[in-house]
Parts: sequence; structure tokens; C-alpha cells
Amino acid sequence: MKTSILAITSAICLTANATNPVLSGFNHLTRPADARMLSTGTTLLRGDLGSGSLFVSPVQRSEDPRTTFGVNFIPTMVAGQPNSMMGTGYGSSSVGNGILSGAFRYYQAGSVLARDNEGNELGTITPYVVDVSVNYSLPLTERLTMGAGLRYLYSDLFQGQDNSAKSSAINIDLAWLLALGEQSDLLIQLSELGPKMTSENGASGFAPTRFRVAYMNTTEIADRALNWSIQLEKILAPTAPIVDANGAVVSGRAIPTSFFAPIFTSWADAPGGMAEEFTEIRPSFGLSYEVTDALAIRSGYSYQPIDKGSLNYIGLGMSYSTDKVRFDAGYAIGMSALTNPMNNHIQIGIGYSL
Repeated sequence: MKTSILAITSAICLTANATNPVLSGFNHLTRPADARMLSTGTTLLRGDLGSGSLFVSPVQRSEDPRTTFGVNFIPTMVAGQPNSMMGTGYGSSSVGNGILSGAFRYYQAGSVLARDNEGNELGTITPYVVDVSVNYSLPLTERLTMGAGLRYLYSDLFQGQDNSAKSSAINIDLAWLLALGEQSDLLIQLSELGPKMTSENGASGFAPTRFRVAYMNTTEIADRALNWSIQLEKILAPTAPIVDANGAVVSGRAIPTSFFAPIFTSWADAPGGMAEEFTEIRPSFGLSYEVTDALAIRSGYSYQPIDKGSLNYIGLGMSYSTDKVRFDAGYAIGMSALTNPMNNHIQIGIGYSL
């Protein structure tokens, strides 16, 4: 008995009333997996270019040669969904002239009532996704640093009479950090670049390949550092076209068969033209101000329309750090009219340096 629940389709980036969704799977990768990133609207700051930012970028600064590791936990990953959560961990250490690091992430989508294609109940399931990554960041010149990462993902979004919806994927991250001055940097990045994700029952979907560009700056106010950043991000996956009763495309572009093609075609494939393309670029802004040598307050904003993923929220948080220990806390306030995947998120992170 085949079921209608698939690992890839249940992670597609859309909401209940989405009209032209972006067709990417493993959408949990686009959500903040670190308390610092949650509080700054998923915006990467100059002061966060360390092991705790591995879920955003493989690039790290090599100013601190110590081995560092830490964990993060989100008790409720999906608003209103029982048993949903995310747990993450990371670690890094200097190797050669660069930094070798690794990270893992476990995402549980919550309790879901499974049904087959005839609508018969098959019981309650707890879908989950896990991914593990290895990264290396290396200064190429005095001003340019490059980071690269390899990630393995595994999804078991169905448990019951039919286990054919298991899927896995391997993708890479590439990032370049250019120092524009003593207090400013430019980040350019491609994340989750890889082939289509295919489940054991033959279903397939595009990886949530993302292009990110960020301007990061550090300014002093009252002899204290203010880190702020402006970031733009776009998922390089096809936008669903509008088709007629016979399946012929009447607006937009036909969905490509190659996983590589959307890196280029996704910039001009929306049925609504360039006006809709601009809505697929997610802007975010984040800042952190050092109140004392140990305490920093953080805030940020991420905007994304409801029919493009609804990652629209205000982030608030704080960081407390000593020479050895770091504690981070973040809170997200959803700003969308409909149920927001980031509404009332609370995330806690703890890090330790040897």
C-alpha cells in the first residue's frame, strides 16, 4: 500500500495557500539552527564568524586557534505542532593554516497522522531529518578567505506500513569572505549545492541551493562594538509554473530536469515575471551591541512573503561569554498573517573553548 507522504514533498517550501512555490526539499536547512542566527534574523555578523556560524557559512576567522564545541536546542520547531524540535552541535579546531570544523543537525517535524492514497489512517508518525557536515576554512590572501563544506543528509519522513519514502543527499557549501577594510567584510556564498534528492520509492526533489551575499560592519558606539549586517538570500530552485488542464506551461518556465540548471534559470522563471522574482529574494538585517565585555544584546529582522516560505519574523536575543564558556539565547516573533514557522521560537546555545 503506497502512501502519499514523501520525504521530499513534505519539506517543500510552501504554505497552505501558496500559488507559485519554490520547489525545494529539506526546507529545515533554510531556518536558523543557532541561537545567535535566530536572534539576528539569520543574518551573519562579523563577530559571529566562528564555529557557531557553521549552519550559515563554512567561512571562519582564524584569530582564535583554540578548539571549540557547542550545542543548540529549539524545544518547538513548528508552531502548534506537538513533538517538533531541532537540536544541533558543532566543533572546530585549527589545522594547518586554516580551521577544520564539523556540525550536525537533527530536525523532528512533530507528530503527524499518516494516511494512504485512499485516505485510510495509518497511525501517527514522527518524521525526522538529520544532516552532518565537515568544513574547512583557509585564508587565501591577507584579505580573502575561502570556506568549503561537504554535507550528508538523511530523511526518514515516513514510518509505518511503507518505509519507501526514506531519502538521502550529499551537497556542498562554498563561501568567500573579502575584507573591504579593517571594520567591514563582504560575504558571497553558495549553500546546499548538489544533485536532486531521491527517495527509495523514486520521488525526487531539488536541493534548497541558496545564494547569499552579506555586507558586515563593526562600528564603535560609546567605546563598545556594534556589529551589524545586511544580507540578501535567494533559493536557487525552480518556481512552480502555471499550467493548463493538459499540463502545458502557460506562464513561467517548465521545471528543468537537471539539478544544475536552476542555479541560472531560477533568476527568471517565476510566472509573475521580475516582480515575483524580487519576492523570492529574502532580505534580512541583524545587529549586536556589546553592553559589557561579557554581555551583548542582539536583534534582527527577516522578511519573506507568505507564499514564498513565510520566514518573516523579528529576532531578539542575548549572548554572555567568558574566556571559556559562551551562552546564547534567541527568541523569534512571527510577523506573517498566517501561522508562521518561526512564531514564538525559543533557542538556547552553549559553547565551550578548550
